[in-house]
Amino acid sequence: MRHSIPLVFALAVVVIFGAVSPATWAAPTDLPPRVFLPLVSVGPPPPHLGYGANIAAADHAALLSNMGFDWAKGFISWDAVGAGPSYNWVHVDNQLRQFKPHVPNILLRINGPMPPGIGNPIRSPSDLAAFRAFTQALARHVRQAWNPASIAYEILNEPNLNYEWGAAPDPAGYVAVLRAGYEGIKAGDAKAWVVSAGLATGGHYDDLAFIRAMYRAGAKPYFDALGSHPYGGSGPPDRKQGPVYFRRAEEQRQVMLEFGDGAKPIWATEFGWIVGTPACDFGYHEWMEVTEAQQADYLAAAFRYADRFWPWMGPMFIFNLDFATVPWYAYCEQMRRSRRRRVEGTSQTLPLAVGLFLSSRETQDGEARPAPSGQQGNCLLRGKQAVLSRDDRNISEQANVGRGQQRQRAADQYEEVGQDHQQAVAPITRVDDGEGHDLQGIE
Repeated sequence: MRHSIPLVFALAVVVIFGAVSPATWAAPTDLPPRVFLPLVSVGPPPPHLGYGANIAAADHAALLSNMGFDWAKGFISWDAVGAGPSYNWVHVDNQLRQFKPHVPNILLRINGPMPPGIGNPIRSPSDLAAFRAFTQALARHVRQAWNPASIAYEILNEPNLNYEWGAAPDPAGYVAVLRAGYEGIKAGDAKAWVVSAGLATGGHYDDLAFIRAMYRAGAKPYFDALGSHPYGGSGPPDRKQGPVYFRRAEEQRQVMLEFGDGAKPIWATEFGWIVGTPACDFGYHEWMEVTEAQQADYLAAAFRYADRFWPWMGPMFIFNLDFATVPWYAYCEQMRRSRRRRVEGTSQTLPLAVGLFLSSRETQDGEARPAPSGQQGNCLLRGKQAVLSRDDRNISEQANVGRGQQRQRAADQYEEVGQDHQQAVAPITRVDDGEGHDLQGIE
């Protein structure tokens, strides 16, 4: 809910008695006895939120525009593009080709796996230089080839988790990567946004301590927005309960203020709630399960809460739109756990995001328009299966296998209950083989 904030302009005349002799000062005779300046009201403030979702298969971007969302988030695997100096942009172009006709604003997360010869973590001067060159080339290519209205890049994912960073989390080491990415992106496209990696609440290295350590390591000049993953745990967005809660973003905001960085926004590059299913055991995520109705209500309430109370919050990206439609996640992978909702008072079933969006905004004609049925999972769309090309399937499977091995090694070390560990995969879209054959699609 937005409120009008009137801006009042008043004229103040201060007369310092004794400074001017009464004998030499006389009131102007060409003015009316009283002068009133108009009260000026400008209506609702401009929207500070963006409405977005994480997408696994770029073909589904059209659903975002159907829902009224204005941001899409995709994923760039450095390994799929290459270490340079020549780069393969097919992986990037596949996504932009689908995103741009449907949403004006795009966030791309840059993540691993790393190309051959590049360390994980990225640490050596030569690897950092290669990352800077890659991000510069990426930003230049996206601007020149696609020129989106708004483009942003998120530098890596949850580096306060050891299996995401590739070793024990190292805030100063991450700042070095962030700096290389920032300098590269700005050199390639000065208008692009650079967003720091969203952090896991708590994590192997507590997220608040990690942000403080980032600032102490000199991060402040090297990001335009602080990335955040304020997952809701098991409670509504206005409550702080359990080890994971949506309002963790407020505590991260306080750290920014401690370091004099209040002019920057926070972007919720992932957030959401998990819907449970009797067929699956989510282990340390089990306590976070909510019902289908709760999830729908909480997501809608989260947007409203941030709109009302968080003027510093920028785009918010639901995790996720469609991860249950792609084949590289097991049925009980918690990233799939999100379901469709039934709109109150109707027999029409809408995707979860449509339902929550229509709860806070009207469509142009005031009617709730039906949209394709959704699916369970931390995913808003189900019921269709993406058909992948061999090359893109290999990229995605390699990324998933590598992260699965990292997660297995880290599982015994990770004690915190309720962390939402989201893994990146290569988004898949249609590719023409040069002979007019569509190699990918949605069945």
